[in-house]
Amino acid sequence: MRTRDRDNLRDSILGRVGLWQYGITRCYDMAIGYGGDITPYSSGGGTSTGGFDFPTMGGAFGAGLQGLGALMQGQAQAAGYTTSQHGAEQAAKETKEKAAYEAWRNDVFTRQTLGEQKNMFGALGIEMRGTAVDVLAATAQQRALDQAMTMHNARMEAAGYTKAAEDYGKAASKAEDAGILGAIGGVAQMAGMMFL
Repeated sequence: MRTRDRDNLRDSILGRVGLWQYGITRCYDMAIGYGGDITPYSSGGGTSTGGFDFPTMGGAFGAGLQGLGALMQGQAQAAGYTTSQHGAEQAAKETKEKAAYEAWRNDVFTRQTLGEQKNMFGALGIEMRGTAVDVLAATAQQRALDQAMTMHNARMEAAGYTKAAEDYGKAASKAEDAGILGAIGGVAQMAGMMFL
């Protein structure tokens, strides 16, 4: 269900149509507002005041409250999932930023290490060929491998957080939809008890 459709449906349930307020007011008026004698209901079930069936009106009132509770529960669950979604998105962003910093730091450290090795070889009078070059190449290769592993691990961790964020977003949408459907069911049950 699209967000706009869901919002319009929720607004119509909670007030635009007015059925909710009308039903609650009618239940209240029937249960409390009318005086009259309480006499046993003719069919043998419940009691009646002025021709109104208390168990039916109480059930309609309860159904209305049940629908409101379902809507509020769905909204609360959706809010919780949305908070978790934002947390997972933030964790993914921080993981990517940390990996970029680690890659930069690794690059700086590699250049420093290679420079120090060159200076050491030069200070010892070793020419930059053969074994000396092999040592420098091995150092650079190992640092590049470390950097690639750091980036790969960060991508995998960020992908996990991104997937979790998507799942939380879907769960939030489903929770809100379930709350709206529960509210529709409660209002329909209330209307059925009051008007049929």
